[in-house]
Amino acid sequence: MGTNLTPDNFPYPDKYDDVCEEIYLEKVRLYVINEAQKAITWYMVKKEFYKRWSRLIRILTIVFFTIGAIAPLIAALQFFISKATVDITQYGYIALAIAGSLLLLDRCFGFTTAWVRFITAATNIQKLITKFDSKYLLLCHDKHERCKNQLECIRNFITDVREEIVKESAAWVIEYSSNLSRLEEMVSKKVS
Repeated sequence: MGTNLTPDNFPYPDKYDDVCEEIYLEKVRLYVINEAQKAITWYMVKKEFYKRWSRLIRILTIVFFTIGAIAPLIAALQFFISKATVDITQYGYIALAIAGSLLLLDRCFGFTTAWVRFITAATNIQKLITKFDSKYLLLCHDKHERCKNQLECIRNFITDVREEIVKESAAWVIEYSSNLSRLEEMVSKKVS
């Protein structure tokens, strides 16, 4: 599987008369279904990377946040029990800073949002396949203007699949630009 979602070449007929032949229509139907399945596979494979990072970041964030939150309690207990000289609350601040940094890392690189977007896109494309299959099956039983209707069905389906990919890509561009702007803003505030 390549790194990008690139469609295979469309199976154009050898001559115009072939367009309404059953064999050609089936070839085109299989092509559009295969393209949709490739997109689903691409999203499902790519989501694994983001899922792993998202889960790791969330777990570590929870751990460090918990450490930061209970550090003052532990310090208070130590003070009353053993009059300890080590101020554990300082470690709590460090743990809270790490937790915040992990959330910032997730937000800047979009691990969680990409994982969600990829699952959503794959699910939506699967829904489109189901709609296409059922509509195409109905068209196969209707002899009147069957060819025109089948070609229209194929065109609508592949267009819907491409639109879903475009929507996800547009969401990624917006998210990436937004995250980059936020990071630049945060860095400029820290520098000034």
